[in-house]
Amino acid sequence: MESLFADAFSEDMVGLVLGFFMLVVVPLVWMLLHHQRKMAEFLHRQAQQPEPGRIEGLESEVRELKERVNQLILMQEDRRSLQERVGPPPLHDRQ
Repeated sequence: MESLFADAFSEDMVGLVLGFFMLVVVPLVWMLLHHQRKMAEFLHRQAQQPEPGRIEGLESEVRELKERVNQLILMQEDRRSLQERVGPPPLHDRQ
């Protein structure tokens, strides 16, 4: 049994395994790490730069919402002033 173990890890086999490791595994790991670093840089840069029309679109929506709120406030004030001039609605209309 010991001879099988010794044969499996002979100097030739260790040399082949180390050669394979140095020629295949190390460059493969380097390529994967390099790609991962480049993708992280790309995503970080992309997150820092907003989309071209996004800010303008959001500003436009805010303007529209402000205008709508102002219109609703004016409508509510008009209704209140009309009620003050006319008086409260009759009792049967309040329900």
